[in-house]
Amino acid sequence: TRPFHYEGDYELKESDVFSSMYTKIPELEKSGKLETVWHGPIKVSPEKYKDKPRMLCEYAHSMGNSTGNLQDYWDVIEAHKSLIGGCIWDFSDQGIKRPLPEDMAKKTGRQFFWAYGGDFGDKPNDGNFCCNGITLPDRKPNPGLYEVKKVYQYIKVKPVDLHEGKVKVINQYAFLNLEKFDWHWSIEEDGVPIQEGKLPSLSIPPQSECEVTMPFQKVDVASESEYRLTLEFQLKESTQWAEAGYIVAWEQLDLPWIGNNSLKKGDDKEEQDKKSPIQIVKKEDMLTLKNENFELIFDWTNGLLNSYSVFGKSLITAPLVPNFWRPPTDNDRGNNMPWRLEAWRKSTYERSLTFRNINKRNDYRIEVKFSHELPETKSNVSIQYIVDDKGKILVNYEFVPNSSELPEIPRIGLQTNVSRELSTVIGYGRGPQENYCDRKTGAAIREYTLPLKDVFHHYVRPQENGNRTDVRWFSLLDEKDNGFMIVGLQPMAFSVWHCSMEDIENSLHDYELPERENWTLNIDYMQMGVGGDDSWGALPHEEYLIKPQRYQYQFVIVPIKSGTKSHFREVYRKYKRGDF
Repeated sequence: TRPFHYEGDYELKESDVFSSMYTKIPELEKSGKLETVWHGPIKVSPEKYKDKPRMLCEYAHSMGNSTGNLQDYWDVIEAHKSLIGGCIWDFSDQGIKRPLPEDMAKKTGRQFFWAYGGDFGDKPNDGNFCCNGITLPDRKPNPGLYEVKKVYQYIKVKPVDLHEGKVKVINQYAFLNLEKFDWHWSIEEDGVPIQEGKLPSLSIPPQSECEVTMPFQKVDVASESEYRLTLEFQLKESTQWAEAGYIVAWEQLDLPWIGNNSLKKGDDKEEQDKKSPIQIVKKEDMLTLKNENFELIFDWTNGLLNSYSVFGKSLITAPLVPNFWRPPTDNDRGNNMPWRLEAWRKSTYERSLTFRNINKRNDYRIEVKFSHELPETKSNVSIQYIVDDKGKILVNYEFVPNSSELPEIPRIGLQTNVSRELSTVIGYGRGPQENYCDRKTGAAIREYTLPLKDVFHHYVRPQENGNRTDVRWFSLLDEKDNGFMIVGLQPMAFSVWHCSMEDIENSLHDYELPERENWTLNIDYMQMGVGGDDSWGALPHEEYLIKPQRYQYQFVIVPIKSGTKSHFREVYRKYKRGDF
């Protein structure tokens, strides 16, 4: 009387369902196209499975920082009627709550930790392999949960004519009519709503679709700005599982608007301020650029920006160094990344200065440039700093590999330390939760504000975490809204940690991570994906790897005093149009 499922029925003689574990996307797509495919140790022809629903009884292994390329799976699943979905392994990290020893509890301010294999004197054990969920053991979300929610939503929104605000709304529910939800829309300019409203709920029956036009007013489009349409579907009434107003589905679409009303050069007040000549001081192995606004110190011997102070406050407190590494994720360890890609770890710590130069363009603008060879890979990295009298720094980064035969690169970026007095981040990019190049469908591009400590995600076993992608700008501020702003001249990524990269890599439990005197700040061009096919050998998909080739990116460091969001937006638009 019920459908019978057994993944081990490789001949498909008894099972009513064609089911497999951890099947890769290309093979899954073959079965959607009714081609001969592998099922376990044998090949099966379409005649054996063409009338059977196809599913993955386990897939998307979500161990630690994982659940990458889930959207790619569902692009294939939703394109073929016979593919009915799959079961993520696993729902929750299966850690066990254990009290910390009294001395450690006093030191860390924490009372317990999540224990796993080996923490009970048990040998042999599987370590943290039971911690593979989209929630922590206490059911608090891991970042992958937000991706699952977005990819799995039953309401889809597709563009029809975005110039006119026309979209197609598709109801993929089997039983629910979309009239049960409130519909909210907004037009966002650079991540900030400028128009918004509530649509009358429309009757769209299950498994059907309807064209809808957003009732927005004409927008005076600025050429430096980006515009997006966001549509949200919210519960009209409270249920046993969520309150009224809970967002069950959303979509964000880029609007193809191009404007002509551009700010003129010199419009902003900053350009009108009194100029202050930059002093150049060379002393032993240090080069200092300073005036009444800032002090910037370079290590002339090693070719590094060493420290940066503005308004009498030290903000950058350690050398800004090229970084090609990340603390391995569980998936990284599973595919031997710490050993396969060790050359890039060494390249992060070992470099030799090959070029240095200072060029005084005028009294108010100084250029400093350094180039390094990375002995382990024979690659080269060059960083140019153009400093103006306000303490703004244009950073131009260029990486050139020695060979295209080198292995993939974990990340392309720069790492430094910043003052712990900085306590808040305001950013414009994907967020607010952690996201990566292969796990960002569930993170909208918008402006958000977070306590700096909340950028870090505490996985049961410490690993790479906290990344935000497609970042246009972000500001790190103290309690008085002083600090600095990073403006990308192209989308970039960043993360902030309360400890060092080495702390994360060498710790087995979250409570072992120390609170360092300064934050670790990563200012990245890109980072490879986290993967998610499995945790015992699978790499991130090809399109989410960083292949060894020439990379360039640029950003501007802008000192901020009593910063406001409107000022940050103005600065972003200024640099987007190319003013420096």
